Amino acid sequence: MSIEGWSLLLTWPEWLWIGLPLALAAAWLERRAGGGRWAASQRGLVLLLIAAALARPALDSGAGLPPLLLLDRSASLPGDRVEAALAAAGPAIDLLPRLDFGDVEASPLAEAIDLARRARPNGGRIVVISDGYWTAPATGSAPALGVPPAAAPVSPFEAAARAAAAGSRIDVLPLPARGGLDLALTEMRLPPSFRVGDSVTLRLRLRASAPVEGRLTVLALGETERELARRELSLPAGDQSLALELGVDTVGPLRLEGRIEAAGDVEPGNDRLQAAAFVAPPIAVLVLGDGPGAVGLADLLGAAGLDATVLAPPRLPSRLSQLEAWDALVLVDTPASALGLDQQAALAAFASELGRGIVLTGGRQSYLPGGWERSPLADLAPVLMDSPDRVSREALALLLMIDQSASMGSVEGRGAISKLALAREAALLAAEVLGPGDRVGVVSYDDTAQWLLPLTELGPGRELAEIESALSGLQTLGGTNILAALELGLPALVASDALPTRHAVLLTDGRDFNTDSAAYLAAVRSAVGAGVTLSTIAIGSDADRDLLAQLARAGQGRYHSAADPSDLPRLAVEESEIVRARSEQRGSFRAAAPRGQASPMLGGVDLDRLPVLTGYLALRSRPGAETVLELPAGDPLLTVWQYGLGRVLAWTSDVGEVWARDWPASPEGAALWARMVRHVARAPDAGPPGLRLSALPDGAELEIDLVDRAGRPIDLADASLVLTRSQSVDRIALPQRAPGRYGGRIRLDAAGAWVGSVEVRASEGGPEAQPDWRLPVVLERPYPPELLPRLPGEGEADLVALARTGGGRRLESLAELTEPAGPGGAGRSRVELWPWLLTAAAGLWLLEVARLTDLLRGWRPRGPWPGR
Repeated sequence: MSIEGWSLLLTWPEWLWIGLPLALAAAWLERRAGGGRWAASQRGLVLLLIAAALARPALDSGAGLPPLLLLDRSASLPGDRVEAALAAAGPAIDLLPRLDFGDVEASPLAEAIDLARRARPNGGRIVVISDGYWTAPATGSAPALGVPPAAAPVSPFEAAARAAAAGSRIDVLPLPARGGLDLALTEMRLPPSFRVGDSVTLRLRLRASAPVEGRLTVLALGETERELARRELSLPAGDQSLALELGVDTVGPLRLEGRIEAAGDVEPGNDRLQAAAFVAPPIAVLVLGDGPGAVGLADLLGAAGLDATVLAPPRLPSRLSQLEAWDALVLVDTPASALGLDQQAALAAFASELGRGIVLTGGRQSYLPGGWERSPLADLAPVLMDSPDRVSREALALLLMIDQSASMGSVEGRGAISKLALAREAALLAAEVLGPGDRVGVVSYDDTAQWLLPLTELGPGRELAEIESALSGLQTLGGTNILAALELGLPALVASDALPTRHAVLLTDGRDFNTDSAAYLAAVRSAVGAGVTLSTIAIGSDADRDLLAQLARAGQGRYHSAADPSDLPRLAVEESEIVRARSEQRGSFRAAAPRGQASPMLGGVDLDRLPVLTGYLALRSRPGAETVLELPAGDPLLTVWQYGLGRVLAWTSDVGEVWARDWPASPEGAALWARMVRHVARAPDAGPPGLRLSALPDGAELEIDLVDRAGRPIDLADASLVLTRSQSVDRIALPQRAPGRYGGRIRLDAAGAWVGSVEVRASEGGPEAQPDWRLPVVLERPYPPELLPRLPGEGEADLVALARTGGGRRLESLAELTEPAGPGGAGRSRVELWPWLLTAAAGLWLLEVARLTDLLRGWRPRGPWPGR
């Protein structure tokens, strides 16, 4: 505590804590024994005075000890200015104790004040001679993990407050810092990792001590230096920010160096700065589909710089380890029936466990209640399979084309019923699913084709009886002429153009004697062009499955295989339910972002220039999913959500086959589809969770926690950091420190930026085996902060505030420390208070003795003593 230049010091303050409870106890005992308030207070006060005396209090002005000089020797303050200040005070200044702090790396004033306080526990005068620019030792950083440098150093103001509380007084002598024009590159930041071909923003900060003109150059370092950018500068005094867009076309570690030049720059040590990043290969995306839409989308993604591979749905691997090669997967208009349950489960784990991304696209085969509902695909999607309540189903037309060739009369599979009888039952069940206003027709074919039931509108009381009567006309005879059925039935659906949904289902167990597939495809494509769709069902093992699958693809419908004919009724009902439950919307629609929302996925995409859509599926977003684009009715077009460790995106239109025909040729549309895949794809630095990097003055401390998929710690793994330096590649072991935890210290010998990778081998195989995880890490160590430019007046104001905190003042020169003391200045510098406290305690004790022995009876007033 300080009182007008004097500080109260306690040598043994613990006596106060002992004396206070004893004084209270003595007063309480006196009152309990019948003593009055005066006697009790007197007893307690005597004990308290004795305890205070034992604490050895004293008032100290600091004049008894010579001032302790703290001399700033950092790079920001030229040494000749410190020596000049000392010389101006005369030879007597050399007799004062001094403590130097700071060097070319840092100026740790807080540590110096704390050290001076500990050196003088009883207080005293501390004089700081500095330019006021205090800095901590330079630390490396961990931008690859988003971890800030180590905890901020202690503030000199906190250290000054502690010194003042201990009885010290802090005076300051501000000196001018390094002068002259100084332009510095103070910050240079890249994303820690990105994909080759990405447009990358390099962010820089510069500081000028005065208005200046100069030049900035950015170079890629390697065996040879390559210039990436150049910018002419005209800057005012102070801090300025710049952003440069760079294109990088090489994979692997990238080290950049920024260099600035300015005429008259006095400090070259802050003219260069480095940044580093890991450039990953292009996104590997698996496009799953077997139609022209899948191929077209893969070409589009390839043109956008992604590495796209097309695979037919049945060939999708069902083992998760075989899917790890891809960063994202696009499912193009694929029915759930095209994938086995093990394949669908692998897709779900691809996102939830591997952290990869999945894009689900719409069309005539996806998001179908009769196909996706209650499947892993439905659980994966960020949209629900049912339509919004406002969507009313329009009437539809369903045409069944049934093979009645001689082979349909045979019995095959589990039951004892002929295939033709099963087909008749299937057709009747499919019709039952339809409602009033829908139209249904039946075509039978063998060598020729004929109408059993022309397209007829269903109504109360007529549908079942009339259809059942028509189906009774199915009789087995002749061969199989699929083309005749297509040429008879499909034109009738085309003519029913008042109905938005017109669908045909072809059932057969054989092979057409006509092998001209071009004729089939021409008939189907002509109908598709008019808005008609076609699905096919292969009955038994002898059906021409290749042809039927090809017809279904061309007809934008579904292909089913009823290997056992007894499955035929179920498949027919499923097909009818799918058609009836479709929420397809047709018209002219423009996509827009929801009001008040703008997803980062849309960055750089001009929504006003997106092409028109002519159709989509009206679905509902799941709770918790983000709707990125919607259509005028409020239906979601583009929805995304987090699914375990990965992300899943739903696009409710198609990819250019029917409803989005103009999108592939549109720059904005193609760009949006590429951004959709980039948004959900695995990040290039994705790796095991629990990786931490803490900055240290000479490098960094790295720790990683490894757990398996069940959350159990992984022990005895081989973990290491592979660090690519300027002239070498070092492997730094990360030994195990605790269950599942590995770590080590990485030393950076000089300023710069380096790219490394944490490699973990949790399985057996030795150091030559491929790592189970590889995560890029960027380490940066900037130049010492002492080299930063200083603006006029910055440090002086801070020093004056520091003196106020420390109970001192600003000195004009050090001569004030050696001048003779003024009047009264030769007085005592330390006044011991304990004798006065003991004298007061003794006086109170004698007064108590006198009261007890009646020594003061002659002048005691009549009546009892106070408190009696």
